[in-house]
Amino acid sequence: MQIANLELSDIDVASLRLHKVVRRHIGGQDHSRWVLSGPDEANAKGRLYYKIWNPSYIRRDNIIGALDSGFYDTRTVPALRALIFSHGVCRGYVMRECRPLKSFDPSFFRLVLDRTAGTNYFAVQFGHAHSMLCGSEISMIDLEGVYPVGELDLIRRHHSAFASARYAKFVAALYRDLVGSEGGTLPKPPLERHLAWRQHPLQKTLVVASKHVGRVSARCAPRLRQLEV
Repeated sequence: MQIANLELSDIDVASLRLHKVVRRHIGGQDHSRWVLSGPDEANAKGRLYYKIWNPSYIRRDNIIGALDSGFYDTRTVPALRALIFSHGVCRGYVMRECRPLKSFDPSFFRLVLDRTAGTNYFAVQFGHAHSMLCGSEISMIDLEGVYPVGELDLIRRHHSAFASARYAKFVAALYRDLVGSEGGTLPKPPLERHLAWRQHPLQKTLVVASKHVGRVSARCAPRLRQLEV
């Protein structure tokens, strides 16, 4: 997949609209990132979305391997426009504006399964909530959470979890075939906790609130000073 490489210094970050800020450090790991948007010169009615992180970001280079392997291509990530670099270090990526999916096309799920098996790469957040409509095509989003199948154990160590139990089971089977008995105890893929409003109203409220706090803070108190540009 041929996409553009942009230098962070060539992007007028201050002129972009800040949508979401995640400032998070866990056990010495940097999980912080910023989501911004600006006009799309190729589409007057659309916008481009920039996801940018600092050089210390824990998943800084993951997307590069996924592109080189062919896991990410024009069919799995048609919204991807460019990678962002600074002094040779990957600092983020740019995507075309997307719309939420009303329903999840089973053929797209099968496509990602095929890419996973064919490239031995997987995207831990892949699922309905992390796939969107770009024009008439479905595209994966949140692209940096991608790993080689042989590094499945990193998911728990990076404080992440699979969004789809079905996809997690598929990846775990690939891992088992890949490492066999040489890997010792096979890691059990962690899953995102899905809470129902009726059974867990308080916990569900806290989860929903945490998902919106980055957007609210971006509007009320923009924090670009902590982004190294």
